[in-house]
Amino acid sequence: MDPSGEIIGKQIAFARAERNLTRQDLGVILGIKSEQLEKYESGKEAMPAGLLCRLSDAFDLPVTAFFRPAAESGSAGRG
Repeated sequence: MDPSGEIIGKQIAFARAERNLTRQDLGVILGIKSEQLEKYESGKEAMPAGLLCRLSDAFDLPVTAFFRPAAESGSAGRG
């Protein structure tokens, strides 16, 4: 498993939870199934760049926020 995929996945999950969204809620926003989102959040699959850009827009965060390890940023979008 790619460590960067894990970092991105954890940041996606954190940002989603911070907004009190379920995987199903975010899946609807992004136009994907919650099962696919789970694969992205767990780091099992890499989120395509275009979808990551849509997520960035939906959360009003820079794309780079999802690449920061939690220890560095504290959460997606901070630091």
